Amino acid sequence: MLFFIFNKLLFILSRKGLISLHNKYFKKSHLTLIDDWSILYIYYIISSKMKETKNKLLMVGAKYVHQKGFNNAGLQEILKEANVPKGSFYFYFKSKEQFGLEIIDVFLNFFENEIGGDLSDTSIGGLNRIRNFFRTTMRALENANYAGGCPIGNLSLEMGDINENFRLRLSEAFSLMEEKILDCLKDAQLAGEIDQSIDIKSTASFIINSWEGAIVRVKTEKSNIPMELLKEIIFKKILTN
Repeated sequence: MLFFIFNKLLFILSRKGLISLHNKYFKKSHLTLIDDWSILYIYYIISSKMKETKNKLLMVGAKYVHQKGFNNAGLQEILKEANVPKGSFYFYFKSKEQFGLEIIDVFLNFFENEIGGDLSDTSIGGLNRIRNFFRTTMRALENANYAGGCPIGNLSLEMGDINENFRLRLSEAFSLMEEKILDCLKDAQLAGEIDQSIDIKSTASFIINSWEGAIVRVKTEKSNIPMELLKEIIFKKILTN
């Protein structure tokens, strides 16, 4: 409704010659200061509402994609839970594919701030950051009853072979996750926590790849044992001094 009102307002103002819709910014001709600020205020309110609705769709969509997979997540159930009219989806997203690609960003943001948040805590050493990352992962898996797993890994299995746009965005996501581990290893090597001969870039890649694989096994075993085993090998056999 707000979007309709705002479009109507822009249409009327453009017909009256007060603004140009063909410019990135409003071209003012006869607007008074009060008129100008009123339009900007209306634009701010409507933009904020639109952003809030889009974020809500992404959060609800992320939940269903994580639970059911991308292809099995229905737009109708997402719209219903988000309390968004059926016809509004394609105003916020050009397609379900674009919706899915933006959901990857939601998952990556969750990794960076929640599951992988420990990796950015530079107040502690690099190795302890990675140890805390594994602890947080295992706690999250246990709290979820070992269901769900890593949404980025799940999407890779589902969409990586059949959609190039998904494959590329998921590859970028893994690279960003790997970069977090690499930063920790750089700090650990500089502090003398691990041997200087260790190829930290390859090791960072190995850790993320193995972490993803362990999560898949955790889902089938309904136990953190695969993750605990991986952690033990990494810290006792690989990240040594």
